[in-house]
Amino acid sequence: MADRAVVAPFLASLERRDRRARVAYVLFDVDGSAGAFLPQYVALLSEVDHEVVLVTAGPQTLIQPGAFASVDAVVVAGGPTPGYYASLAPAFDALRQLVHDGGAYLGFSAGAMIAPRQALLGGSRWRGVDVCPEEWSEGLDEIQIADGIGLFPHPVEVHVAQAGTLGNLIALAQDGVAPTLLGIDEDTSLLVEEDGTWTRHGSGAIWVVEAQDGSAAVRRHVS
Repeated sequence: MADRAVVAPFLASLERRDRRARVAYVLFDVDGSAGAFLPQYVALLSEVDHEVVLVTAGPQTLIQPGAFASVDAVVVAGGPTPGYYASLAPAFDALRQLVHDGGAYLGFSAGAMIAPRQALLGGSRWRGVDVCPEEWSEGLDEIQIADGIGLFPHPVEVHVAQAGTLGNLIALAQDGVAPTLLGIDEDTSLLVEEDGTWTRHGSGAIWVVEAQDGSAAVRRHVS
């Protein structure tokens, strides 16, 4: 689980409220796993007193917009990215509206990948060529891209240095899937401001991959 520096911006957003915040925690559940993992996420944010609202995703669960009608912030945990995407898709508009109205969104791993305008759902091959280790493919062959929540314009990949997923971003940039793609290391977060600018928090790097006439330029940000 991440250290405090990673979640500090999210905690600050809760502290700025003039009342005790209600925070929805979205966890993917398999045989009670959501309840088992919830305390770890709550403990990470326990520095700021808040009300915990558990929202359960699952293989047959479609989360409706009303689940977020009375919360101030949302945490989407890690787990199977395609599963989170399918469960949360009916509520994407509600999540965008929540953030537009001043609410905060914190995505861990899968939660980060579905947040942008284009969501990378998984896969280890692009146009039939291996681009990242198969064990990080989410059980998918070709990289799958879908319309995400829309909180940020640039597609995001996670566990970049640790899992070797940078190749996904390079392949997509070379093919012009997006002009800019971002990779996030573990123990690292990307804080996106209202104007679309971003800053890095935590101990890892943010990788910026930009399309350049059929090739890709890669920059590693550690400050």
